[in-house]
Amino acid sequence: MTSFRFRDINRFARVVGVFAKYGFDDIVAHTQLHRIIPRRKILSMKKEGENVIARNRYERFRLALEELGPTFIKLGQILSNRHDLLPAPMIRELEKLQDDVAPEADMDVERTLRERLNIDVEKEFESVNPQPEASASIAQVHKARLKNGDRVVLKIQRTGIREIVASDIEIIRQIIRIVQKRMPELAIYKPLDLLASFERSINLEMNFKAEANNIQRFRANFRDDNRIYVPAVYHQFSNECILCMEEVVGTKISDVEELKRRELDIDKIVETGVDVYFQQIFKYGYFHADPHPGNLVVMNDERICFLDFGMMGTLLPKDRDTIGNAVVNFIRKDVRRLTFNIEDLTGQTAIDEKKSMQYDLYDMMHEISSLSIKDINMQMLYEKIHNFIYNHRISIPADMFLLMRTLVVLEGMGLKLKPDFNLIEALKPYAKKLVVNKYNPRNLAESLWDSLLDVNDLMKGAPEDTKKILQNLKEGKLKIAFVHQGLEGFYNSLDRDANKLSLAIITAALIVGSSLVVVSRIPPLVFNVPLIGMIGFFTSFVLGILVIISIIRQNRL
Repeated sequence: MTSFRFRDINRFARVVGVFAKYGFDDIVAHTQLHRIIPRRKILSMKKEGENVIARNRYERFRLALEELGPTFIKLGQILSNRHDLLPAPMIRELEKLQDDVAPEADMDVERTLRERLNIDVEKEFESVNPQPEASASIAQVHKARLKNGDRVVLKIQRTGIREIVASDIEIIRQIIRIVQKRMPELAIYKPLDLLASFERSINLEMNFKAEANNIQRFRANFRDDNRIYVPAVYHQFSNECILCMEEVVGTKISDVEELKRRELDIDKIVETGVDVYFQQIFKYGYFHADPHPGNLVVMNDERICFLDFGMMGTLLPKDRDTIGNAVVNFIRKDVRRLTFNIEDLTGQTAIDEKKSMQYDLYDMMHEISSLSIKDINMQMLYEKIHNFIYNHRISIPADMFLLMRTLVVLEGMGLKLKPDFNLIEALKPYAKKLVVNKYNPRNLAESLWDSLLDVNDLMKGAPEDTKKILQNLKEGKLKIAFVHQGLEGFYNSLDRDANKLSLAIITAALIVGSSLVVVSRIPPLVFNVPLIGMIGFFTSFVLGILVIISIIRQNRL
């Protein structure tokens, strides 16, 4: 049915078996995957999962991903950002995916450092704690102390994780191809393109050099802001598989009791956190996309320290401008311009059923504007925007969804620190600033200048483009593609009528030919009538009856 490397067969069987265990054996059977895996294996796994069948389908899908390990967990986390593809209940379930796993039991940390960094560990490190402080699917964290007295943390990649991920991705690719053959309607979601995007994302996450670069870039953006702290990276003890960072001592931002015990100003912490995040989004277009409590630490001097830079979001300058314009147009309830903003963000020149989308957009704007600020929260907006995007099949860049989810997590953290916190209220000054900036004479002048440059580029390029078109026309290379829509029924009817006409001509030809044979009395004769003529008349009679029946069925007689 398909080809697999021998070493992947057992893992492939495991993947298919786990999905059968969690009640997806109908898909396994429908797509013929059971032909690759022994039936007894599938039945055995299905029996193991009898106690989870009562759970809903989305929850079982999440549990299956968790059991299959790091690659599938990461895939689920990426899918949780695809609001344009998946329904809200499935997104909520995928957002629960936990990346906490048991540490690698037999990892010899010192030997790993020696082999991967090519260093004399005893010479460089005073001590290395063999017990991990934290453990995730891709790496685990160990504390250590350098010879110069600096305390550091070592993020060490799990042994063989790259090979495991590569093998799993190839298995997923093969499964997608098999499923697509049996369920071609899935092609609209471009699952292979989605997998390619995931492959790039997880390979980047497994490259700790990229994370070190993220830290350096983030540090550079906020080098003059003394309200936040970014840990230093020890590049001499870091590579693609190991990241060595300064150990930061502080209190988890979610530990309200400890913050109060240390007499830290919680209002100031919340204000700083919100301001720093909005600067990341609107000023730099480069934001920390995983702001859960474990990644934000408050130091004793009330500085906020960011940790774990493996997941960062990026917004292009044009997209930041478009988001700003969308906020302004939303406030002004300008549906027409907001539609243009959506088209700019999606890269679609035309959105299907645009009128229907505009009506839904108009209703959503008025519904939200009728509420008081205290009744509006990011979670509510998140749900409404998700439903709007999903219902209209609008494809928005993944980093946009990452931004929305980041804001929801940020709001939840703010509420934990300050029960009356409202992110929308906190956003108001920035929204006003966006409105002011949009109509600032300097910005208007810059926008006009950009438009003039675009027109200038168009005019400068017009002669050359015209020359190319004429040259192609002269050489016979110019091709014009016509797409006819709504004519499928006409074409089908034309084909049927042409077939009937051909059949009638053949029937007439058989009658004429058979008549000539009979008149010529060409042997062999049966009852003094040529046999070939009799066969011709009989065949033409049958074909004639078929033509008449076909005409009667279409009520054309």
